[in-house]
Amino acid sequence: MGGVVDGQSVSAGITNAAFIEKNAADVMPFDLTFMQGLVFNQVSTLATPAVNYFRLYFKSDGILYALNSSGTEYKVRTPASGELATTTIGGTSTQVMYIDATTYMGGDSAFTFNDTTKTLSVTHFVGTDFTGALIGNASTATSATSATSATSATTATNIAGGSGGSIPYQTGSGATSLLANGTAGQVLTSAGTTLAPIWQNSSGGGGGGSLQWVEASSAPVATVDSVNNRTYSYVSGLTQSLYTTLKVPSTYSAGKQVKMLLTYYSPDTSGTGLLSTTTTLIRAGTDAVTSTTNQRTSTNTAFTFSGSANILRTVTLDLSDSTGKINSVSISAGDVILVNLFRGSDTATSDIQALVYGAEVTFQ
Repeated sequence: MGGVVDGQSVSAGITNAAFIEKNAADVMPFDLTFMQGLVFNQVSTLATPAVNYFRLYFKSDGILYALNSSGTEYKVRTPASGELATTTIGGTSTQVMYIDATTYMGGDSAFTFNDTTKTLSVTHFVGTDFTGALIGNASTATSATSATSATSATTATNIAGGSGGSIPYQTGSGATSLLANGTAGQVLTSAGTTLAPIWQNSSGGGGGGSLQWVEASSAPVATVDSVNNRTYSYVSGLTQSLYTTLKVPSTYSAGKQVKMLLTYYSPDTSGTGLLSTTTTLIRAGTDAVTSTTNQRTSTNTAFTFSGSANILRTVTLDLSDSTGKINSVSISAGDVILVNLFRGSDTATSDIQALVYGAEVTFQ
């Protein structure tokens, strides 16, 4: 050892390491004051000291370590803010420094900050709570429990719930639900206002106001009433018929009922009136045009006149049954339906005025 020890201080350097490496049986009975500091070699982990003693030493990472008598090594402290560590911190310009589970401290190209635009960029971001607006684009959203607002979503991989063919719709502001599938041939229809859309049977069109009636020898008389409506006058007690031919449209879905809606009025204010139809199915490529094999009479009942005279009313005539059949034979697109419109047994005594252009046919 160089220098002088007087019980209070060491005035020069100590070069003999054995001098200050004491054990339990060899204790310095005085304090040491180092006037010029201590110089440590960087070493590896040293041997475990005796019971109730510690060893202090620096390692190659520039950090001071303590080793207790149980063999446990501790970092006394890491370099403080502004101090330089003896090892180089990894990373390049704009990369954000972080410490991982292996105590590596450095940066990564997937985690950067642009000080000019104040933009933090990260490959994956996980958070449980955000304050303020979260603005940006999501190129792919694999799973999102709740997203208040997304400026642009290029691809949404999945929407939870529903089944094949379900259609998403809004049940309210910011609330989405899924509409279950309809049946084959149905069309999606708005229910109006804020109600959910619904599936409905498609309407195949029909004669509408342009439906043409054939006036056979037993046809009711066509007249023009006082307000210039062209009408057919069905006289009480007479056997009168009008005929028309319907072509089943190519959009018709098998199994849908065919109906006629007919507009009429009468001067009677009491009694009953009955307009009915007989339909004949002529199957394309199967039946002769003169065939009467498959026929059906509508099942609508007589209507009762009451209140004021000459009130416009509409009667629904079922040209087929509810499953789209005539005489238990299914109607198909391209078939022809011959319709006979006649007045049935009723109690009204005045004429029933059927509007010439007041018939509409639906295939639904």
